[in-house]
Amino acid sequence: MTGLKGLKFAIVLFVFASSILFSYMLKIAPMKSDYIGVWNTLSSNNGLPYVDFKFEYPLLLGLTVKILSIFSDNYESFLNLNTILALISGLGATTLLYKIIQKEQKDSMPMFPIFWIFAPTMLMYGVYNWDLYSIFFILIAICYLNRHRLTLSSTFLAVGTCIKLLPIIFLPICILKAKSLTEKMRIITVFGATFLILNLPFMAMNFEGWLYPYVWQLTSRPPNPDSLWGFLIKELGGGYIDFYQARNLELANTINAMLYVTLSLSYLVILYFKRKENFMRLGFYCFTIFLLIYQGFSKKGLGSTFSSTSDFTGDLC
Repeated sequence: MTGLKGLKFAIVLFVFASSILFSYMLKIAPMKSDYIGVWNTLSSNNGLPYVDFKFEYPLLLGLTVKILSIFSDNYESFLNLNTILALISGLGATTLLYKIIQKEQKDSMPMFPIFWIFAPTMLMYGVYNWDLYSIFFILIAICYLNRHRLTLSSTFLAVGTCIKLLPIIFLPICILKAKSLTEKMRIITVFGATFLILNLPFMAMNFEGWLYPYVWQLTSRPPNPDSLWGFLIKELGGGYIDFYQARNLELANTINAMLYVTLSLSYLVILYFKRKENFMRLGFYCFTIFLLIYQGFSKKGLGSTFSSTSDFTGDLC
């Protein structure tokens, strides 16, 4: 990458870094951030998450923030370290997006900064959530899948799923798009093996603690009070919904079940009727369904995650 193309790429990276730093300096959402709750959990508990105390996120994210907390004297330094890691992940994701769009769908390039870098939720919440980590691994997996490197693609997809559950949405699409039964089995085997290798030690030490993030998401997480489903619960008589202590947890759990059933059925319908679409377009449809339902829990991840797919729905794979 030389000359004018290199200059454009450098400008894109600089502008993205500026948007992340703007999010940090703006401090418009620190009290809505998960960082505070996580910092309080880590600073008030000794030992390893999952083994010695419960933690609400998948394994690799829990271990990552635990390591960051060891090097943090207070919440401010914890936020600073997370900002650095978010910046590194974001720059990596921006690089991959830029190269994919430049190679596969140059017509989308003018829209790239608008939907990705200047998305309102990226500017407001870019620092205050961990979606960028999983997006980075999704994009690595897509790049390897585009080169038909199925083993590496499945590996990175599994690693991303151990950070946040978002990447697993793409696993059935990868299997569906594989050319033969052998390739489909390789994707499933490598993904499962990678996931087990990373998680098995903690499953062995404290299976209930390891399982807690998934059980919590399915049965005990009420929607945020500023979300669509938080408003619905309030209107149905559940009262104000606090993130960690819903006044009507049974109603919240009922809505959770409705969300997951709706998501699963919608996802299967899209996979069936759009199965002949190319990988990225099919992924875009499924991701959109996921985000519309996820919006019921929280709004901060919408822009950053949606933007990662809206820029390029071309024929990548």
